[in-house]
Amino acid sequence: MRIVAAYLLCATHAFAPSTPSLRAPTALHAENPIRKYGGSVVLGLLGIQSIRDLILEVPKLGSDQADYFGTAIDVAFTAFVATQLATQSGVAQPDGGEPSADLAGLDF
Repeated sequence: MRIVAAYLLCATHAFAPSTPSLRAPTALHAENPIRKYGGSVVLGLLGIQSIRDLILEVPKLGSDQADYFGTAIDVAFTAFVATQLATQSGVAQPDGGEPSADLAGLDF
């Protein structure tokens, strides 16, 4: 379920043709913070839930109660969330290029 939710929140739909908007965007529509950051917040919350699950599952890996499949899914999903949020915030580039934030020349 987390993977489906992440896909729905972060999919770029690069292969889908763009549909023209039927109405002109307004200033309120463009500056709506829920619309702008809502997907990232939900993705971050799902990532926090996966991290919490990892904290509970990793100590059980050597016992009879181990859930190897669930742990592998949580590790993969946590890595996906970290990559997506880093890309969305500009820390990492999607093509593996240089980050957009440059700290060269700053005085500390």
